[in-house]
Amino acid sequence: MKNMRLLIALIFFSIAFSGCAVVETAMPSGALPEAKTAYLTGAFSRGKVAGFALIAVDVKSGAEFAISLGANSLLPTAVDHQVVAIKLPPGRYSIAKWVTFGTLTKEIILRSVVKNPYLSAPFDVQAGTVVYMGNFDIDSSYSSLRHSYSITPKPVSIQDARTKFLATYTSFSENKFKCLMCIDAQSNHTLDPMAVNPVPGS
Repeated sequence: MKNMRLLIALIFFSIAFSGCAVVETAMPSGALPEAKTAYLTGAFSRGKVAGFALIAVDVKSGAEFAISLGANSLLPTAVDHQVVAIKLPPGRYSIAKWVTFGTLTKEIILRSVVKNPYLSAPFDVQAGTVVYMGNFDIDSSYSSLRHSYSITPKPVSIQDARTKFLATYTSFSENKFKCLMCIDAQSNHTLDPMAVNPVPGS
């Protein structure tokens, strides 16, 4: 009977925290830019752990968009500095939460608040702009009493971030690019591709 009560409690816990948000489908590497769409991206490394996602919350409407931290596969899969991008409606957002989700069902299981003030600070994203959150390492550890998760930002410059993004999404070289957690002062601004890649003869 005790085991049955524990099972019921775990099922209730899963349902209570699953919420309505779903993990967005990552854009394929051959995706083409859309004039009225904004983009959220980052690079992620992790072992064979459960699904993780960061949630961008629309400050005005409260709508949530979850970006998987690495390949959104059916089974836990290790990835190394993998770039993932999703589409967003233009607007003002905050990376307010991180979650774990079932790799098979894609249902969100557990939510936690993002405590890093640089990542969670509200930011504006215009149509056609790519917002690079940063480079992150994801880890999970187990003990007899505790299951711990960690998402750690790693140093990256805005130029290196843009180069890494374009290595995966090659058609976005003319899109404006901004970074939330890049280490250089330029990360507070939006890179204009015409300044990064000037037209020959200009």
